[in-house]
Amino acid sequence: MASRPRGVLGWDIGGAHVKVACLAADGRLREVAQLPCPLWQGLDRLEAVLLDLDRRYDLSAYRHAVTMTGELVDLFPDRRRGVRALLRTFIGHAGRTDVLVYTMDAGLRTVAIARRRLEAVASANWHATAAMVARRCSEAVLVDIGSTTTDIVPVRRGRVDALGGSDGERLRQQELVYTGVVRTPVMAVARQVPFGGEWQGVAAEWFANMGDVYRLTGQLPSRHYQSATADGRGLSPADCARRLARMLGRDAGEATAAEWQRLARHLATEQLHQIRTALERVLSRRRSGDAVTVVGAGCGRFVARELARRLQCPYTEWATLMGVPARWREMATVCAPALAVARLAADR
Repeated sequence: MASRPRGVLGWDIGGAHVKVACLAADGRLREVAQLPCPLWQGLDRLEAVLLDLDRRYDLSAYRHAVTMTGELVDLFPDRRRGVRALLRTFIGHAGRTDVLVYTMDAGLRTVAIARRRLEAVASANWHATAAMVARRCSEAVLVDIGSTTTDIVPVRRGRVDALGGSDGERLRQQELVYTGVVRTPVMAVARQVPFGGEWQGVAAEWFANMGDVYRLTGQLPSRHYQSATADGRGLSPADCARRLARMLGRDAGEATAAEWQRLARHLATEQLHQIRTALERVLSRRRSGDAVTVVGAGCGRFVARELARRLQCPYTEWATLMGVPARWREMATVCAPALAVARLAADR
C-alpha cells in the first residue's frame, strides 16, 4: 500500500531559476526556495537542480504541482517541444504519477491532459499567481516584477481579467513587459543618460545588468542577484560601478561613487517609467471610479510599491495578501507562482 504523501511541492520552472514551495500534509508552509538554473545551457542544468532538491525533500514522497516559463529558452526549437521536454525531465525525477500541471484555461490538470494542451501550459505561471489574488481581492492589479520580466495582470470582480494569453499577445497588450530588476541589460533601459553635465550615449553591449543598478541604489539584496554578472566578478558597490562605467565607455575611477549612484538612480527611474507606461495602459481599461489595489510580487516588488505610491493606489504584497507567515513572506513573494500552484493543489 502506497504511503500517504508528505504534502505538496509547487514548482515554477523558469529559464533562469527554479522556484519551489513546500507545503506539509496539513497545508502549512514549510519552505520556499529559489535556485539558479540557466536552462539555455542544457537540460542537465535542470536535472542537477532536481537531484539537489530530491536530496532535500525526497521528491517521490510528495504530490507535485508544476507551472513553467522555461520552454521559451532557445535550447528548444519551439515552445511546444520545450513544454514536452520540461515535463518529461521533471516526471523522470519526481518518481510519482501524482503530478498536476497548471493550464491557463482550466487550472491544474493531469500530465496526460497537459500533454494534449501544451499551449495552455506554456508560460502560464502568471495566471496561477493572479488566480490566487482573485480569491482574496476582487479589484486589483498584480504587478510581478522578477529578474527578467514584469507581469501586469488585472483582476476584476474576483476574476483574472487579462486580455492576453500567450506571451506574444501579452506583450502586445503590455500585460507582459520584458524588463526585470536583475538580468535585463542596461542598454535595454536607456540609450542615453545624463553624465558630467551632458547626455552620454550608452554602449549597445552587455557590460552591466539592472541588477548592478539596483545594487548601487541599495534596493536589491545580493541573495536575489542569482545570475551571472557581465564580467563574472562580484556584487560589491565597486564591482557594480565598474561594470556600469563600462556602459559609458569609461572606468569607474573617472567619477565618484556618488556620481555612479546618481546614474544608477536615473536608470532605475527610466525602468520605472517603462513599467508605469504599461501599468497605466492596463489600468485605463477600468472606469475612473473603480478602486484598485496594486499587489506586488517578485524580487522587484519595491518598484511595484513605488508605482502604487505614485499612482495613489492602495498597495499590498502578494504573500501578505495570501496570509503567509512572516518568516517566509519575502521568499514567498519572490516565488509567488510556485506557492500559488502548491496552494491550488492542496485545495483540491
